[in-house]
Amino acid sequence: GSSDETKADERGTDKSPLIIKVIPAPKTEDDAAKEAWQREEKANNTFWTRAQVVVGGIQFIVLVVQAFVFGRQARRLRETIDQMKVSEERQLRAYISITAPEMVDKIEGSDIFGFKVNFKNAGQTPAYDVVSGAQCTIMELPRTAPLPSVPLTEISKSTFGPGIPSSLFPTMKVPTPEQWVAINNRKAAIYIHGRIEYRDAFKEPRTTNFNLIYRM
Repeated sequence: GSSDETKADERGTDKSPLIIKVIPAPKTEDDAAKEAWQREEKANNTFWTRAQVVVGGIQFIVLVVQAFVFGRQARRLRETIDQMKVSEERQLRAYISITAPEMVDKIEGSDIFGFKVNFKNAGQTPAYDVVSGAQCTIMELPRTAPLPSVPLTEISKSTFGPGIPSSLFPTMKVPTPEQWVAINNRKAAIYIHGRIEYRDAFKEPRTTNFNLIYRM
């Protein structure tokens, strides 16, 4: 009897701890319904969160595509405007053109003669700050060396409206008999060359270079 009492006394001590098992109370219908609603709500929230992420991704892609398309359209519009501007300038700007030279008779009492080079503004707007230079040079035909550079001898800067004509008068010494023989045999020629510089109505610098040949 005493041995059993001693063992009974040891229950609840370190040697023989008591183990208490907690048994949850049975769920009511309301609790079960509430848990089911919470699970459904959580599932719905997860679905809508994922749906929002997908929609947001699609919207981002759409915005990127729209930005690309709009950028391309804007670039094409700028190119079209630039082309229209260039086309307008080509149609309206000044054009100084050269006509064939005319030989000028020898200046009386001298050994100088020359040519008359006609030019005019063939464009639809004025040519501003027009300066020019021209000279005559005898060289072999066909020419194998470059022509000498021509200085701009016209100091004053003139303005030529549409259709306004003018002339240059480059001069030279009368060719020697030997030079005339070469010119007559087409071994040489007189080159009338130069340039005209001007500014058009769009403030663009322009240059008309010319190289005319006088031969028999």
